[in-house]
Amino acid sequence: MDDSVIKVLRRNGSWEKTNKRQGTGVDSKKDFSKLKKYDEDFHLDEKFEILAKEIKKRMNQRETKVSQRIKSQNNNSKENNKNISEPIFQDIEKLKSQILPYLKNIEQLIIRKRNHLNNISEIDKELDGIYENISHIKNNYLDTINKLKNNMNFFDDSLDIIKSAKEEK
Repeated sequence: MDDSVIKVLRRNGSWEKTNKRQGTGVDSKKDFSKLKKYDEDFHLDEKFEILAKEIKKRMNQRETKVSQRIKSQNNNSKENNKNISEPIFQDIEKLKSQILPYLKNIEQLIIRKRNHLNNISEIDKELDGIYENISHIKNNYLDTINKLKNNMNFFDDSLDIIKSAKEEK
């Protein structure tokens, strides 16, 4: 029989049944040493199996500890984030309270600027009215001057006619 077959038979507990069926007893020391070696291998297999189970058990325990540690760190980090956000929120509120008077002042200045701009536009309208009035007066005066020039020309023409009539004598 093969070593692996013997190991399987030993595990299943049917090793002794197979030996009895074959009718072979332990005749010699050589066969006895082989059986002893197989038996030791079987015990080693059992010990390794126990060791493997223990290793798996410890690995599982370690994984649970690590996962618990990670969860606790996550919880701590969430709490820290909350604690961090609270001072930031308080800082923002403090900054808002400091900036609020300036914002009110800015609002008043904007209102004053609008009022001044409205006043300036009213002043500009008044100036435009005055400009039109002065332009109208100027145009009237120019018309008067042109009429006077025409009158002067009339006088000049009349004088020229008188001079020419004198010379014709």
